[in-house]
Amino acid sequence: MRPLVQMVPGTLCNQRLWQGLTQQLGQAVACEHIPIETQTTLTSMRGLIQDSMQQSPHLLGFSMGGYLSLSVAVEAGNSLQSLVVLASTASALPPQEMHQRAHFIKHLDSIGEVYTMPKQRLQQFISPKSPAFKDVATSIRLMEQELGPQVLKMQISETLARADLRDYLHQLQCPVLLIGGDQDSLVSVESLAAMEQAIPNAQLKILAGAGHMLPLEQPYQLSQLLKEFYSSL
Repeated sequence: MRPLVQMVPGTLCNQRLWQGLTQQLGQAVACEHIPIETQTTLTSMRGLIQDSMQQSPHLLGFSMGGYLSLSVAVEAGNSLQSLVVLASTASALPPQEMHQRAHFIKHLDSIGEVYTMPKQRLQQFISPKSPAFKDVATSIRLMEQELGPQVLKMQISETLARADLRDYLHQLQCPVLLIGGDQDSLVSVESLAAMEQAIPNAQLKILAGAGHMLPLEQPYQLSQLLKEFYSSL
């Protein structure tokens, strides 16, 4: 029986994030998008993820969604059967990044109803070597338009002072798959390797040539790793 995987998106992402990946997964894995972008607080985002686990004990989170999935998973005990974390870490934000995000929140208050990520920032999210750069950028732009700056402000504000989960990773009881990109400028391979060491039943896979936006940049390669992982459960 194929697993039903509850998929938690990252900052300013919606179900569009998964379209290419779910096509590649085909009939091997059933997927359900958890719409945390509809929530207005950290508590309600976590609550939506916790509620989804009553339908299926398989969680997958990307970026901010990976952190939120980890935060729920460390409290879940044996009620969670698997966890996949894409391009995310368990650590709190460093002071410099907290300061930058706080300044950015003030900027969002002044721009009205439309947000467009600067090109320089966009290049930090996608590997410059990616042959799919233009398509990935288009998907990001569409999600920006669909969700808008107020969703972005809420998500950044609510996760600004996020807790450091690294001391709790040993509590994870289920199999955990960590996946990163070797061209990711936001989440280092070293930080993912440290998580692998801290989690009892974890494995780490690194996608060559991939930046931060793994589901959009390399849906086929990612689907192969996921099929292998879920078939091994």
